[in-house]
Amino acid sequence: MNQKSILFLFLFVTFGSFSIKYLMERTDSNPSAKGTDHEPDYFVENMERFSYNKNGKIQNELVSPLVKHFPHDDSLEFKSPQMKIHEKEGFPWNVVSDSAWVNSDRSLVLLNGKVYIWKMDAEGNKKYEIRTSDLTIRPDKKFAHTTKAARITTQGIVTNTVGLKVVYKEGRVQLSERVRTIYEPK
Repeated sequence: MNQKSILFLFLFVTFGSFSIKYLMERTDSNPSAKGTDHEPDYFVENMERFSYNKNGKIQNELVSPLVKHFPHDDSLEFKSPQMKIHEKEGFPWNVVSDSAWVNSDRSLVLLNGKVYIWKMDAEGNKKYEIRTSDLTIRPDKKFAHTTKAARITTQGIVTNTVGLKVVYKEGRVQLSERVRTIYEPK
């Protein structure tokens, strides 16, 4: 469970960092163009964003059919975001949610609705799979949680829980309530 926890934590830290970097690089610098209503002041359709490391190797991919910026609170909304988080070795983590919201100081990321996270192996099978909903990520505190049901599947082990907390810096995953693990050999 320790290796799974570390990979799970890495996923959330990377997503949080990626979101913060994306938001800090936005180009809106004209405060007089901002509206006072709760309407977006700009949007991007069919956004595809790639980030690379210093050696030119891809680190993250983010695709969203619609991204909106809201000037009243300087927040961003992503419709149906799809992310790939590449590691140094192996296949990338994939993250999909119904929508996402990021606050103005980029200290809070909400993956809203259904959240699906998975990683493939070399044979094309899912090595890790996490299904939950309404996941809250605090990148600055290296913490993520949900009070909703979560299902974690890895190499024939299925764990169901209600509520999930991840503390990245401690490498700890806390399963909150009604935890049930089933071993399903292949």
